[in-house]
Amino acid sequence: MSFVLFLLVNATLFVRPGEIVPDLATVPIYECLILACLLTSLRSLTELLSWRRLIERPIALGVLGMLAAIFLSHASHFDLWSARFDALQFLKTVIYFFLLLANVDSPGRLRTFLFWLLACIAVTVGLALLQYHAWIDLPALTTLQDHDVDPETGIVYVVSRLRSTGIFNDPNDLSMIAVAGIVIAAYLATDQQGGSARLVAVAVLAACGYALLLTRSRGGLLALMAALGLLFQARYGWRKAILVGAITLPALLLVAKGRQANIGGAMEQGTGQERIKLWSQGLGMLRSSPLFGIGQNRYAEEAGLVAHNSYVHCFAELGLFGGAIFLGLFFYTIRALYQLPADGLTELDPESARLRPYLLAVVSGCAASMLTISRPYVLPTYLTLGLAASFLGQLQPTIGVAEEPLGKQLVKHVAGASLAMLAAIYLFVRVFARWGG
Repeated sequence: MSFVLFLLVNATLFVRPGEIVPDLATVPIYECLILACLLTSLRSLTELLSWRRLIERPIALGVLGMLAAIFLSHASHFDLWSARFDALQFLKTVIYFFLLLANVDSPGRLRTFLFWLLACIAVTVGLALLQYHAWIDLPALTTLQDHDVDPETGIVYVVSRLRSTGIFNDPNDLSMIAVAGIVIAAYLATDQQGGSARLVAVAVLAACGYALLLTRSRGGLLALMAALGLLFQARYGWRKAILVGAITLPALLLVAKGRQANIGGAMEQGTGQERIKLWSQGLGMLRSSPLFGIGQNRYAEEAGLVAHNSYVHCFAELGLFGGAIFLGLFFYTIRALYQLPADGLTELDPESARLRPYLLAVVSGCAASMLTISRPYVLPTYLTLGLAASFLGQLQPTIGVAEEPLGKQLVKHVAGASLAMLAAIYLFVRVFARWGG
């Protein structure tokens, strides 16, 4: 029962009924469903939240660490009201993450959930495309009218960017979930036992790809490149991945064209330069409050805009403590998936071995998205991490492969990755920022 409720929670998360049917706008459908799911999952949640289990599952412990970091980011400045309020807001995301672990707790359920997730993504993308082509008329789905500058003529022109319902009402958010949809659809489409469902998966893959282009999101295109690169490498090895990449990358840039493909030009002027300067301001905020940061949701107050880089955003708002935890979540998850023994996994559980590179691609695409958008606290980010955490947590009882437990070695690796990230961002700002413009 709790698993069915969790599937319904995700349906209302992706497609807000109140935005489709105005009469339902005041009905707390999502809140009622997640509360019912929480109540029916209490036994599993109690086990997951035991200290013994948390030490064995660093991703879950890291999500709780983010909750602590948000509280400390305000409490360290003696702002206990904001500490309590923002921590309670993020607690909703923490509850969702642990409900995912509690209910998607077997290979069969994970596969069912991926089918359901792809169906939700298909509906989200489908509604946006129907609105874009004027086949339906829903005010919540109107395209975003953005502005850009022609690099040759200097003329400002309007760019219509696709967006969808609820938490995907921003083109960059929609592009992030579209990349995940492309990868999940590819996983299901390559299932030799999939039958006619493979054709449906191919259709969803095409729709997600088309929607990604219509978002005009540069970050979305970079995320797709990262996801496909890791997918090809994990499945075929470096040589074939480089060969496929040499063909795929120019094809993607050719299809994308215009604003989306003009990544180099964006760093020279316009929004690209604006974001690089925002990152510089974020590094300054980190220097002013290095341990616990300036406080969650304070970045825009200080700089006028969010960082448009989740890692910079977290280091500035949550300090070295919270920034390292957020970066560490992706660092650990990608490394854990990448280092799984592919040959041994294939012998013991062929389907898990087939799924591994696709989950690696989903997480890598999300991690790449974080470089260009500020989404360190939103639910879709933790949905992605939750998929990987569910997969990794199932390997120990089924085939004897355990996650690396929390320890000094893991802390050293995350600290090193954090310093490397901060150094890379600092050098990037120094090289590409144009302060005279």
